[in-house]
Amino acid sequence: MTGSFSNFAEMSEEAGRYIRELETWFEDHGRQSKKPWPEINISNKERRLAWVLKAKEIFDRGAKRDEAA
Repeated sequence: MTGSFSNFAEMSEEAGRYIRELETWFEDHGRQSKKPWPEINISNKERRLAWVLKAKEIFDRGAKRDEAA
């Protein structure tokens, strides 16, 4: 993720970009790819994806709250 953010909507957008980046990595290097990376790398990326999905959920709730204010 990049520098500072001014609101939750920006944070959510950045999290969405990172999710897409991780999904692309799984397509290219995951278990189902032609040349998968070592299992430790794949499991680390899976944990990172779970973390960023949860963060995006929190950012989305914050963005909705900001819109309502």
